[in-house]
Amino acid sequence: MRILVVGMNPAAGKSGRIAKNSTFDKLHRWMDEVTVKHFSFINCFDEICAAPKLNMVDFERLSSVSNDYKVLALGGFASAALNRLKIEHHRLPHPSPRNRLFNDKNFEKIVIKQLKEFLV
Repeated sequence: MRILVVGMNPAAGKSGRIAKNSTFDKLHRWMDEVTVKHFSFINCFDEICAAPKLNMVDFERLSSVSNDYKVLALGGFASAALNRLKIEHHRLPHPSPRNRLFNDKNFEKIVIKQLKEFLV
């Protein structure tokens, strides 16, 4: 099974450059939990941006690369872009450390369970 994960855009660090962060660490941990060894990743657009808008999305590229994949959206923005293209997908909560939903340790267990169910 081929899996495509769709993010919003690169995260900026304090210097304004692309940040190293634990978002990918958490995503990789989730994939390990559901025994996905390999997956592809694309952002909706490639610019660092604090206030993204859907008109910034490269819809043509997103549409062309999503064929023949089970698609996962990281957060609401990526899900909205995929919805606009009518691409079937599973919306994951954004795995950012800023996402307060993960303050509840049981929440991540629910996320992994739903991810497993989608990938069956």
